[in-house]
Amino acid sequence: GPITSASYIAVLGRPDRFPDSSHLVSYIGLAVSTYNSGERERHEHITNRGSGDLRMLLCEAAHYSANARHSLNPYFRRITSQHGYKKVVVAVVQRLARILFQMWRTGQGFDVNQLNVIRARQSRARRVYWQIKQVKEEVVRV
Repeated sequence: GPITSASYIAVLGRPDRFPDSSHLVSYIGLAVSTYNSGERERHEHITNRGSGDLRMLLCEAAHYSANARHSLNPYFRRITSQHGYKKVVVAVVQRLARILFQMWRTGQGFDVNQLNVIRARQSRARRVYWQIKQVKEEVVRV
């Protein structure tokens, strides 16, 4: 919305400050922190650097993408099936920040066709309470 986009521009200043969207995501504090020690490498929580208010506004916009009518909903559902809800919100916020950066840098409006989604009417799945067990086949040794 207009409040989120105005806050986005107010916090970041000019689009030429960042060479690409990954630097912008890191500046906002949405980059995943990495710890390296010898041969071990751990990826943990986001860094939380930068403006907390901007992160909060982007998170509110990402929560709205859980709505089935939102254009980022297919992306939201695909990641939700693999990870938890909080990780999905952060992933959608990162994607939203990158989309806003490209719109700001090029001066173009939002185009749904660039999201790689199509409008399709789907019926809601019914709730399944029972499922048949998967039977493991035993290996016969001769």
